[in-house]
Amino acid sequence: METYNDLVSARIKAARKGLGIRAEDAAKAAEVGLSRWLNWESGLRLPKPDMMPNVAKVLNTTPSYLYGYVDHQGEGSNEWNYMIPNGEKDSTKAFCSDFLAFNVDRLHEKKLHERHILMVRCRDDSLNDDFSAGDIVLINTEKKAVTSPAIFAILDGTGLVWLRRIRPEMTGGYVLYCDDKVNFPDQHFANLDDLNIIGKYLGHWHWDANA
Repeated sequence: METYNDLVSARIKAARKGLGIRAEDAAKAAEVGLSRWLNWESGLRLPKPDMMPNVAKVLNTTPSYLYGYVDHQGEGSNEWNYMIPNGEKDSTKAFCSDFLAFNVDRLHEKKLHERHILMVRCRDDSLNDDFSAGDIVLINTEKKAVTSPAIFAILDGTGLVWLRRIRPEMTGGYVLYCDDKVNFPDQHFANLDDLNIIGKYLGHWHWDANA
């Protein structure tokens, strides 16, 4: 389970990497030693309140965002009222897309929290009734329970994400199925313990092939 230290350290590290600067350079700009900075990024320690404004300035963000008080990187600028749902940890950024940004207020209107959405790329044409390989798909990481037929994102053991339909069966168990049943036959599961479901489909972006 993610702790508060995990949240703050992930935001500090993600902000630094987003600027493309080394930890050594960030520490120097913040006027602290490298070991202290790395402790912040690992979650072993957190910046003290009187130090956070300077840390936020170095990272071109706000103390409120780094401390987790808000989930967008600014409070007064429209520029910062947008977020890219690719997660803040390296583990999620490895399979997420940064193609689209979303207005935080519009997400809240849909009763979506920005911490709970991720954007992934469709890897194949198995669900060709809805989208194609290369489409950008938004998923809700709060919705993982399979209570009715729906599309879910599944993380495999190699760090790749696959989009598949899953439905519960009246007689018990579940079926993982695709639109292209020739190349992707149905799979039956007594339970879903062996599937790492990371979220439920929300929507997607599709390029017009003729554009």
